Amino acid sequence: MNPTEHFMVVGLGGAGGRIANDVARMADGRFRALAIDTDFAAVSQLGHCQQIRIGRQVLDGEGSGGDASRAKAAFDEASAMVAKPLMGATLMVLVLGLGGGTGAGIATAVIRQAKALNIRVAVFAVEPFAFEGEARTEAARRTAEAIEAVADLTIVCRNDALFADGMELPAPEAFARASEALTAGITLLWRLTHTPAFIQVDAATFNNLLIHGRGRADFHTATAEGEHRLDDALSELLDHPVSGVRTTLGNAEAVLLGVLGGEDIRLKEIAETHAAIRQNVSEQCPVMLGTALDPEAQGRLTLTLLMFRAWRTETVTTPEGRETQPPVMPDATWDSQPQLHGGERGTGRFRDTDSTFYGGQNLDLPTYQRRGNIIDIG
Repeated sequence: MNPTEHFMVVGLGGAGGRIANDVARMADGRFRALAIDTDFAAVSQLGHCQQIRIGRQVLDGEGSGGDASRAKAAFDEASAMVAKPLMGATLMVLVLGLGGGTGAGIATAVIRQAKALNIRVAVFAVEPFAFEGEARTEAARRTAEAIEAVADLTIVCRNDALFADGMELPAPEAFARASEALTAGITLLWRLTHTPAFIQVDAATFNNLLIHGRGRADFHTATAEGEHRLDDALSELLDHPVSGVRTTLGNAEAVLLGVLGGEDIRLKEIAETHAAIRQNVSEQCPVMLGTALDPEAQGRLTLTLLMFRAWRTETVTTPEGRETQPPVMPDATWDSQPQLHGGERGTGRFRDTDSTFYGGQNLDLPTYQRRGNIIDIG
């Protein structure tokens, strides 16, 4: 099985379905994408992902009309149909709008169904604009809390922040830009965990992040191009008047930093990005760095931050009943030559030589042993 088949994006309702479809298009179909909706006409327009239509009996395919309870009834009618395409995945990114309707109505049910299949779930939930009123804001808050109680990771994105630079634009263009920002962020998450690069955050490590950083996290992204792209991207990420994170980074318990660029990306850019983030977090905050290469990103630099609000350092029991320690998250170093050193005597065919250590790890041991994985050959 292709490794990317273990990763899937699922969009709920109109907003979530459109973003899942855009993510699948941007990734050129290299992982599974699914859209679940009660509005049959709307979901039929999504040509880059699998379409699941629910509510044929209770809603007649006309949508939930913004009523979360009606959407939940539609899901109950079709839950078995939803479970089948989830099988085989180990990590699911779920995306939805929190304003009410289908996404809000079925999110927790879909998450529980995924968890029953031992799928880890990271949720990207978009909250309504402040001007949409207190009722929708309160409903979104309750939905986010319910999602957080069952998901591995819950990332609430503020529409006001996504649209921070689009308020003066025509509405269709502003919505498109906000959708593009979120789409690019989710796609980068896939690239960080499933595509080769200088520094890769593999799927197993990311799964450990979801175990030990379970709960709420904040997600931010910035893109720039041109001669001063690094300075411009860092300025947007850290100091944007609406979405800048400089004042909140100090509260993060752990950080995943992603850097995406083309073949012209420079190690200096990666190192300086890491240094800028390191300067703004606490000394105890681990910063994990991953890079992703995309030939189509030539000339551009994209930075992404996943800021965990909680970080559990104790041993955690996984849903499979195994105990796991927090992933090792060393800060990046950029010495021209990696510092390798000898240590205790090796074993097996290495028994007559000193073991080789790097970053506190014995490289003579197989990767699965260093990570504490268990391989069942029975």
